[in-house]
This record gives sequence, C-alpha cells and structure tokens, in this order.
Amino acid sequence: MATKTNKTETSGKVSEKVDAARTYLEEAKAEIKKVTWPTKAEVRVTTLAVLILVTIMSLFLGVVDFGLVTAVKHILALGM
Repeated sequence: MATKTNKTETSGKVSEKVDAARTYLEEAKAEIKKVTWPTKAEVRVTTLAVLILVTIMSLFLGVVDFGLVTAVKHILALGM
C-alpha cells in the first residue's frame, strides 16, 4: 500500500535545503573576502618564473631523451 506524503513535510525539507544553500553561499562569500589576492607585479614575476622553469625542464628532458635514444640505438647495433 502506498503511503501519502504530507505536503508540509515535503516543503519543510525543501526549506531546510534552501536555508543550507543560503548559509553555504554566505559563508563562501565571507571567505572570499578574506583572500589576499596577488598584485599584478607578483603575478608577472611568478608567471615568468614558471615559464623559465618549464623551458629549462623541457630542455633537460629533451637532452636526456636524446641521450637515452642514442644509447639504446648503440646497444641494439651491438646485437646485430
């Protein structure tokens, strides 16, 4: 047998969820106001540092890859 759901019971659950969502958004807004955002100069410096590091690492890994490929070719050539 099916049970009937009380309309006030359902609206109470919805109201609780809306209140919870409102509380969450208010708290999130308060936390965002506490954030110390970087200045444009700080963003430029850190971006430049990241780009330099990525360039250095890609060059390093490229050299290592080239060396390993060359080593494997020499090892395989010895077997033939």
